[in-house]
Amino acid sequence: MTFLVKQIVAGAVLTLLLGAVAGAQQLKDTQLQAHDPEAEYYLGKMFAEGIGVATDIQTAVHWFERAAEHGQLDAKLTLADLYFQGEGVAEDKALALFYYRSAADMGNANAQFMVGDMLVKGEGVEPDPAEAIRWFRLAAAQGLSNAMNELGRMHAIGEGVPQDGALAIQWFERSANTGFSWAQFELGRYYSIGQFVDENHETAARWYRLAADQGNVLAQYELARKYALGIGVEKDEGRAALLYGRAADSGHALAQYELALMYAGGKGVSQDSETAAEWLSRSSALGNALASYELAKFFATGDGVERDLNRAMSLYRVAADKGNSWAQYELARLYVEGKGIAKDFNKSAFYYEQSAENGNSWAQFELGRLHGLGLGVPQDASLALRWYRRSSDQGNPLAQVQMGHHYARGDGVEADKEEAARWYLLAVEQGTAEAIAAFYKLCQQQDAPRACKV
Repeated sequence: MTFLVKQIVAGAVLTLLLGAVAGAQQLKDTQLQAHDPEAEYYLGKMFAEGIGVATDIQTAVHWFERAAEHGQLDAKLTLADLYFQGEGVAEDKALALFYYRSAADMGNANAQFMVGDMLVKGEGVEPDPAEAIRWFRLAAAQGLSNAMNELGRMHAIGEGVPQDGALAIQWFERSANTGFSWAQFELGRYYSIGQFVDENHETAARWYRLAADQGNVLAQYELARKYALGIGVEKDEGRAALLYGRAADSGHALAQYELALMYAGGKGVSQDSETAAEWLSRSSALGNALASYELAKFFATGDGVERDLNRAMSLYRVAADKGNSWAQYELARLYVEGKGIAKDFNKSAFYYEQSAENGNSWAQFELGRLHGLGLGVPQDASLALRWYRRSSDQGNPLAQVQMGHHYARGDGVEADKEEAARWYLLAVEQGTAEAIAAFYKLCQQQDAPRACKV
């Protein structure tokens, strides 16, 4: 039946409806004997879209159901979508799956994909990745790009099938070559990290570029990073800023953060602290702790915004509560110095310890100092030494000097001038004046002859 004939039949059906009763919506099934699934489907569309009659989704669903019962494919797909999304009807994933499966059995590739997708996610049914694979393969055999991409993903992680990196790449490539941006993004990612393929940043950039040109936000961000760092492409900060800007406009929090840093430093764009603060604010609002920390520094210094220590403290806390070690460190420092707030060594020690446990070497050093002095924490030379050691192991020269002092004095550890000299030397190599003086003194007193031969 041609489209024109369908419209004629549907129009005739509608005419019968309107002539039979005062309102089309009141017509009973017995008043219309269309028996044509195509006409039933188009009648459903008329009620769904309000074509010639008042919109009535319930009546539309009635006619879609009749058409579906008579094997009309579009009616099945429409019902599946309605129940899946809960539009005009109560959301019912199980019923949606029933109609998608019915359409899939008729060979519809999009329905086959949806059945596979729902089986993977366990929507309306218990998860069954192995069965989902079968449906994705049927859809992929018809050239459906997203089904190919999904097969790539599942082979990559071994979901529903044994993990097979080579086969995953093959499926991603098949999907990417049809222009599917997510498969292009995945190939860019795998070539960047060298998983399943030899690491090749030039090839990664090529795939990211294809996806980015289609508006793929993640690809725009990753390609921007490559231009910013000159990895796989010639370094181009202007191009990086442009790509970060596109991703940032789409709400990518990390892109907003990186774009802010470029404006703050005048990299690839004219230096503009106000614009930097605006992008940091947008990124922070999306939950980016890095942006909250950087924005706090802006408010603390009045760079690009009106100076506001209370706002700075609030943002530091937001970032600190999300585990940002530098925000934790800054909060601790402010409580020590009493800038804009009352001094509080207990709170300072609390935030220094959080930061220190997150690996911040400067917080580890400061926490060691607090334990050494007994500020906000019990005075404990052995605990001080422990934190100085953790900081020193990360190369912090001030902590290395303190390690030397502890061994020189026998404070919290057995005195050992040679060991003290060793720690001083580590700091001397970084040009630390206090370490140079301490090491020189040991050598003058001939307390560490082995170390002083160096």
